[in-house]
Amino acid sequence: MAGRFLPHHASIFLATAAMLATSCGKQEPAPRDTPKQTTADPQHPAAPQTPDVQPPAARQPSDAIWIIPDGWRTKSDLPPSRLATFLIDDPDGELEVAVTRFPGDVGGMLANINRWRGQIGLGEVSDDDLPQLLEPFTTNGFEGRLVHLQGPSQHILAASIFETAQQRTWFVRVTTSPQAAERIKDDVFAFARSFSLDHAHDEPAR
Repeated sequence: MAGRFLPHHASIFLATAAMLATSCGKQEPAPRDTPKQTTADPQHPAAPQTPDVQPPAARQPSDAIWIIPDGWRTKSDLPPSRLATFLIDDPDGELEVAVTRFPGDVGGMLANINRWRGQIGLGEVSDDDLPQLLEPFTTNGFEGRLVHLQGPSQHILAASIFETAQQRTWFVRVTTSPQAAERIKDDVFAFARSFSLDHAHDEPAR
């Protein structure tokens, strides 16, 4: 017995239903994880990447300067204005030799001499008096002058040492009794005369 033929509109309905059933059975693709894009916080910008490079070490004042006399000791705690202090054992007690440094010529030699003279009760002098008071010397890189000022109760042993290349002045100075000044004078002046660029690669000062 021949099969029945469905009407045309019924065939269309069945085909549509079959397509819907097939599409409902398919799974939706899983959403893909996309990385979040971050933006810099204007209040806290990211630190730039820089190479790990350390700055060069600062040159120490004792690298290229002096030779310390035997028996002198280095004082560790220094006031801000000093580059070095050396201690000398003496019958009068412990004496301090101060080393300082300033740019330029610090007002000139006459001004420094008169300031030191005033500190030990002496009057001022003029430029004409300086040649009688000062003992000049020259070393590699330095031009210096030594002076022994003799007050009523205190003496000053001092050196003004100009570093020509750097255009700056070093001072070596000790204030003490007349008796102690005579005992340490040779060592103090020898120390001042030792300032030289010849010591640039020697061991640091003790």
